[in-house]
Amino acid sequence: MNYLKGFVVLYFLLWFNNDLMSQNQWNIQFNQSNINCTANQVCYQLEMQNVAGGNWTIGNQNYRLFYDGDVMTINSVTSLLPDSIYSATNIDQNTKSSGQEAASPLDDIDDNLGFLDFSITQTDQSNPSAGTQLATASFTPIAEICVQVTDVTANDCLTFYHSRPSTAGSFTSQYTVVSENNLPSTTTPTEGIGYDDLTPASGDASCFDHVCEDNQWDESFTQASIDCANQQVCYQLMLKSGEADWTISDQNYRIFYDGDLMTIQSVTSLLPNSFYGPATITQDIKISGQGQEDFSPLDDIDDNLGFLDFFIIQTNKNTPTSSVILTNSAYTPIVEICIEVTTTALNDLTGTQCLKMYHSRSATAGNFTNQYTTISENDFSNSTTSTTGRNYLDLTPSNDPEACLGPQCNCNAEGQTLSR
Repeated sequence: MNYLKGFVVLYFLLWFNNDLMSQNQWNIQFNQSNINCTANQVCYQLEMQNVAGGNWTIGNQNYRLFYDGDVMTINSVTSLLPDSIYSATNIDQNTKSSGQEAASPLDDIDDNLGFLDFSITQTDQSNPSAGTQLATASFTPIAEICVQVTDVTANDCLTFYHSRPSTAGSFTSQYTVVSENNLPSTTTPTEGIGYDDLTPASGDASCFDHVCEDNQWDESFTQASIDCANQQVCYQLMLKSGEADWTISDQNYRIFYDGDLMTIQSVTSLLPNSFYGPATITQDIKISGQGQEDFSPLDDIDDNLGFLDFFIIQTNKNTPTSSVILTNSAYTPIVEICIEVTTTALNDLTGTQCLKMYHSRSATAGNFTNQYTTISENDFSNSTTSTTGRNYLDLTPSNDPEACLGPQCNCNAEGQTLSR
């Protein structure tokens, strides 16, 4: 009888250990998504990656982070998960504590230790396949954390640590915990494996004072014309200086677009040809069925992902003041991009078949490409220096109603060309 009891206990322990070993696992990291040097604000995406093999659906989450309270304050935390399945972020704790040197092992920041605790709840657990699934090939953006920095041009580097035993010490036993929605209305614990903290070793993502010393630019789209009968619409890509005026030099623009609804017809430079060459397309492709969904964060268009790459060279760099100068007071038109659109987009009145174009940068390129829009300044005669993108206004229905062509074409006589 004792032998039988021992066997049952051993079986239970083996089963329990097996169950623990079968927990799905993840890596977690930070990815800088935006810098606003004028407002002294920096935003980071908190991202996760599956390291357990097959994809699994993320359930309830509680993220705990330590940060350097001397140089930063949390401005906002925003969920990037679909609100049809997940709640908004709930900040449970956001405090700064001085005198924590004895309890915290984080000697670099524990004289004014910031602690952020926020949660995201999976409000609909009825269908796991409909939730956000973590893949192994790329990191999935979970939330965006925006922080106020004391001075973006200072030499201070920002620091974030994911809370786990090695970083929490005796300060707290609250660690980042994430569950898996493994069955309808059921969740199970998961295990963190790789924690990529944000520290000075992270390079430009943490230490960016030199970035804010560069001249900056904002990028936007505006509709120039629409020809409903010929299924053509044209948009101008426009630039504005982030603060001080400066002369635009060589440029390379990279844009993602919805390959299901549109095809690029032409890209025409609007800059004076006495100083600039034509817009030259180096790449215009549509990619579908090649695993791009795993690499691109643009879930709304990545089933047939269009990628447009074109450049403009400043052919005359002798007199910067005579070339095109970007100002902060108004946008300057750079190129006109004309596209052929499908009848689906032209006839849609529901707002579900609207055009989308995204400026390529870290937040939109993900792991698909490291080719981002780059622009240089003609700072002195025959001299150029790099500049930095500050704000990117993509063409989406939420940013611009001119992305939705149905209301425009159906509210005007057929065949009418509308000019802006």
